[in-house]
Amino acid sequence: MNIQQAKQIPLLEALAKLGFKPQKYTGQLNARYISPLRDEKEPSFEVNVRMNTWYDFGTARGGDLVNFIQELYGKNISDALDFIKNTFSNQQFTANSSEIAYEKKNTPKIIINEAVSFSNPALIDYLAYRKIPLTIANYYCREIHYHSHNFYYKAIGFKNDRGGYELRSEKFKAKSCNAITTLKCSQSNNLDVFEGFMDFLSYRVYCKTSKLTNTTIVLNTLTNLPEAISKLKGFNNINLFLDNDIAGVNAKEQVKALFENAHDYSSIYEGYKDFNAFLQKRFSKNQCFRSR
Repeated sequence: MNIQQAKQIPLLEALAKLGFKPQKYTGQLNARYISPLRDEKEPSFEVNVRMNTWYDFGTARGGDLVNFIQELYGKNISDALDFIKNTFSNQQFTANSSEIAYEKKNTPKIIINEAVSFSNPALIDYLAYRKIPLTIANYYCREIHYHSHNFYYKAIGFKNDRGGYELRSEKFKAKSCNAITTLKCSQSNNLDVFEGFMDFLSYRVYCKTSKLTNTTIVLNTLTNLPEAISKLKGFNNINLFLDNDIAGVNAKEQVKALFENAHDYSSIYEGYKDFNAFLQKRFSKNQCFRSR
């Protein structure tokens, strides 16, 4: 068995065979486990079913099935492949069997009806609470009208690379599908990386301009860091604006260990969990510009 063959084995099914069961589900295609790699009480080990990858929020490490077996049993790549061959070679897997099973378990999905400019008073008030001006919100986001379980809702929507949306309102957080968001800027060969879109919008407020100054990746969840890492090559500088919690700090260290040109800018909002928390506390209403 080679690495590519091992990567085709669905992680959900491999984990189940090894005795690990998901504790809950987040988003449309994410399963959350008590970490098999360390002791913990709250589940923070997540599997992205679509990408067939895992990410441990407590250690900021992740990867595919081969990487998982290496971490779990302390094996090198060759021994990990032998273990996978001996453990799973008689299993019958289909390429997307885990995703199909997951989607059946978690239907109905969020269905997007339309994406429009902001007019809903509750969403506009929520943006004001988060100190995000409408000029910036309308530049990067849309008011999303969607339905699920035959109920209709409205939310702030931030589009991702799969054409789906991150969805936010005062009391609700979800996504129509999971992916990173890439925003390209041809005028610069630098890259800015954010964990969530509210932090990205907050940075635009901080910079007092709607327009991008660098190409930008918004992870939308730290689970997507392994996917994003493959896109970080080729930039002059990688500017990190990740959260100041344990998972964010570990993620920064992981990126910096892989890329010498990665720089941590979380000192801007030192003492706050993230950029938006800093913006809410430190910026008064008249400091949040209205147009540029």
